[in-house]
Amino acid sequence: MTTEPASGPASQQPADTLSRVAMPALYILVAISVMQPVALNILAPATPALARTFNTSYATIQLTLSVYLATVALSQLVVGP
Repeated sequence: MTTEPASGPASQQPADTLSRVAMPALYILVAISVMQPVALNILAPATPALARTFNTSYATIQLTLSVYLATVALSQLVVGP
């Protein structure tokens, strides 16, 4: 017993509908692009306060900044710019 693919208007999708589904919205792309600089501009000036708040050394807080930047660099290799 063989089955044939369904045909008709319900089973056929126009090509432009498929391309719209695969392409993310512009505001999502902008939000993703803005997250890295905003996070960096929040974390860098706050390092002395973070060291005092968490009662740890300044070098440990700087390590978090280094790990963050390394993670961003690796994600750029995987995801792209």
